[in-house]
Amino acid sequence: MGRKLMRLRQDRGLSQRELARRAEMTNSTLSMIEQGKVSPSVASLERILSAIPISLEAFFSNSTAQVGVYKEQELARVDLPGSTILMLGLSETTLAGCYLAKQVIQPGASVTINWLRRSGVIAAMVAKGEVKVTIDADVHLLREGDCLHFNLRRSHSILNPGTMPAELICSSLPE
Repeated sequence: MGRKLMRLRQDRGLSQRELARRAEMTNSTLSMIEQGKVSPSVASLERILSAIPISLEAFFSNSTAQVGVYKEQELARVDLPGSTILMLGLSETTLAGCYLAKQVIQPGASVTINWLRRSGVIAAMVAKGEVKVTIDADVHLLREGDCLHFNLRRSHSILNPGTMPAELICSSLPE
C-alpha cells in the first residue's frame, strides 16, 4: 500500500512534505507509511487520499494498473447544432470527473454548451482550422496549434469563423 501511495503522490506532482501538510500529519509519518514501515489507520488513509484527492474505492480498485484503449465508435457522441463531440469520460479511473474530447465545429456554427457549466477547468487545443472563443466578454481568435484554458463556471461559447470544419481537442479536470 505504501508504494502505491507514493506512486500516486508522485503522479499527481505532490512532494511528500506537501501531501503531509495537506493530510495534516508529519512528513516522517507519511514517509514511514510510503516505505511500508507503518500501516496507516483507516482515518489516516482517508486523510491522505482526500488530500490527493482520490476516493478509497478508486485507490483500492485495479483501474490505476490497467490501460484503457477505446476505439472511436466506443466514445460517447454528443450531436449539437453545428457541432459534434466525441467524448471519453474517465469516471471509472482515479481521474473521476475528467474527460477527454474531440469537438468538430462546422463553418459558421456557434456553440454554447450550457450543460458543461460546472466546477472545473477545461484546456483545449485547436487541432484544425480556427475558432473564436468568447469567455465572458473576452474574445480570443485561436488558430491551429493555439491553446487555452479557463474555469468552466465562466460563460463561454465557440464560433468557427472559417470556411472549413474546426477541430478542438479538449480535456476537463475537476477543481
